[in-house]
Amino acid sequence: MPKEYFQSHEPELWRQLFSWIDQALQIKNFKSDEDHERAKRYLHLSHVPDELHWLKNEIAKLNGLVVFCYNDLLAANVMKHTETGKIQLIDFEYGGTNYAAYDIAKHFNEHAGGRHRKTMVYPTIISFHPEIDKCASYPNI
Repeated sequence: MPKEYFQSHEPELWRQLFSWIDQALQIKNFKSDEDHERAKRYLHLSHVPDELHWLKNEIAKLNGLVVFCYNDLLAANVMKHTETGKIQLIDFEYGGTNYAAYDIAKHFNEHAGGRHRKTMVYPTIISFHPEIDKCASYPNI
């Protein structure tokens, strides 16, 4: 497809982010009083829509190339054929227009730590010692 096709479509990133913040703003009751207090103390959700609009209008307009992206680059969606060694992506339901760097950024986010742990806790990369060697091997971008 010609480059103009992709440049005329808004990246999915913004639709998804605004959808998530709309959902978060609808939450009135949390699972516990402790969760409610933490959300009130740390999240400041009412500021997020303005911050997203600022990012979209001021930062994203700096000529970020928009292309077709996979948009769901998880380890579970990458298959390796046992005999040929060929790699194939599966599950294209989230595929669509997005910034060219989105898939690689999502990959690094998914491997920042915590996703494969039962607790689903997201520690800082530095405190997640077993993964620090993996993180250190990431290329400099």
